[in-house]
Amino acid sequence: MKTTLHYKGHRWTNEEIVSLMASWSKGVSPQDIAKRLRVTPYAVAKMVVRLRLNGIPLERRRKGHVLGRYNTPWTQADVEYLLSRRKQRATLVEIATDLGRTHNAIQGMIQRLQQEGVSVPMYGMGVRRLWDPNTLRAILAGAAPDQ
Repeated sequence: MKTTLHYKGHRWTNEEIVSLMASWSKGVSPQDIAKRLRVTPYAVAKMVVRLRLNGIPLERRRKGHVLGRYNTPWTQADVEYLLSRRKQRATLVEIATDLGRTHNAIQGMIQRLQQEGVSVPMYGMGVRRLWDPNTLRAILAGAAPDQ
């Protein structure tokens, strides 16, 4: 068994590749796979790319990906929790952490609810412009801006 990390010239054995594919399919992080196989995380990522190029269908991951959470449907309880936490002035990040979802998923659900006519409390959503649109229109029209 190897005792040090191999930074150059590592030859992957069949057992290591099979172990890498099994771990990757289970959702194990590249860092954990690298520790177990005694290689660098970059070597794991590089081997995954090579396996994909050779026709092995390994799942693609995104930063922050949690296995099994992609396109998980919203339940009535999730939506009710979202609304109750917004009334308590909770941030989107806090709600996302509680529900095990991403910030964008929470934001998207709030937008969907607003489109359906559900009033969702929004905090800190004032107009934060460093310019005045009327002044800019006047400048573009060639008139002197109103002060």
